[in-house]
Amino acid sequence: MRGQGNFGLSNPKRGTLRRTSSVMRSGSVRKIKSLTNKFSVFSRTGGDAYLMDNENKSDKVSDAFSAVVVETSEGPQWKQTVRPYSCVVKCPRKDSKFRGIKTFMTYQITTLNPDGDVLGDVRRRYKQFWWLYERLAVKYKFLCVPPLPVRQIVVGRYENAFIQQRMGQLQQWLDRICKHPIICVSDVLKHFLFCRDLNLWKSGKRRAEKDYFVGAAFFSMVKCPHDDLQTFAVEEFHDNINNFARNMEESIKMSEQTMQEMNKKYKTAFRRQFIHMGKSLDALAKTFAFYRGERSQELTAAMRHTSRMYTTVGHLFAAQPKLDIKPYAEFLKHYEGLLMSLPDMISFHKDTTSKDEDCRLEVKDGRITSQNADQVHRRAQVVTYALMAEMNHFHKVKTEDFKRSLEIFLQNQIAFFKQIPPKLEEALTVYQSIGTYM
Repeated sequence: MRGQGNFGLSNPKRGTLRRTSSVMRSGSVRKIKSLTNKFSVFSRTGGDAYLMDNENKSDKVSDAFSAVVVETSEGPQWKQTVRPYSCVVKCPRKDSKFRGIKTFMTYQITTLNPDGDVLGDVRRRYKQFWWLYERLAVKYKFLCVPPLPVRQIVVGRYENAFIQQRMGQLQQWLDRICKHPIICVSDVLKHFLFCRDLNLWKSGKRRAEKDYFVGAAFFSMVKCPHDDLQTFAVEEFHDNINNFARNMEESIKMSEQTMQEMNKKYKTAFRRQFIHMGKSLDALAKTFAFYRGERSQELTAAMRHTSRMYTTVGHLFAAQPKLDIKPYAEFLKHYEGLLMSLPDMISFHKDTTSKDEDCRLEVKDGRITSQNADQVHRRAQVVTYALMAEMNHFHKVKTEDFKRSLEIFLQNQIAFFKQIPPKLEEALTVYQSIGTYM
């Protein structure tokens, strides 16, 4: 025993972390020891490896697999490299394996080109959708990959209402995936949409799970304009995206809360008030029925008709949320999930620009060469260009999504409230048909 306090082991050797940057040679590229928090998004996704080009991943990128950023009048945009296509989720079916021991739902996915021609037709279960989402979320860490609908507990997953709801959610998810100019051309998505052979499916999964360009390495695939972005433009972009993310999150939560309150009021307060109005009129009608006069009987019938009308309107209020309030609330929930990717983008961009500034200071101190600093600066510019293109795409799609969703919401609200005046007018005519004494 060499020591009692360490259970016979020698005392551990604890070194101290040096705060200064160390410069080392690795071929023709210098490495700089990272001072970034190892738990930050920048470190976890390989930000240092990309900026310092420690693994030279950019040499392995071919033009066929590159993501291109082009400069437009509206700012940097992703270049659409393939013809847009769409997917249709339909024909849900209950399937099984292990001789029926395990059952699950599968959905037919038909891929169509802009002319409507069928490009592929496969059946996928939710588990395979989830695998695709995980691969996309890992590979495109700094793109807005939409969240997948949550898993359902065992109870009720085979009910028709849930199946139709789940199929609509998967359709919405695939629509957004197919609209993204970078994600829509990824190999993992093509494998999901077109592979039908079981053995090829398994080998394709293994290949996708060993993808080289994931996390920060994705930026090695990005080709952007050579124009150098000014420092004030980079800082302004970072401030804008940070303010947008914070305000958008607050606005979405406020809107969700409003929809929840409206849903509750439609199903409880509004429904209850109209039904109570109907019951009060029915009680009056029963009281008036004690008098057998002809005109009193007509008035009693009119009051009973009005009572039924108010009760009907109350039930209309209770049934309306599933047509407009609930779909809009689900849409807001979808965007709340999309916003979850923005904090990582903001954090990574902040650390990238900080690393770029640190390297410029290192040049002044003579710790690295200006050539190494220029390489880091250029890669930092690629990150900014890529995030600018992604945010411009996000804003473009967001504008169309909210326009369409609010149009549908208002159309259903108008259709709902249009049902009430005719019922009130019908009740009014009943009273007007009753003669007067004068």
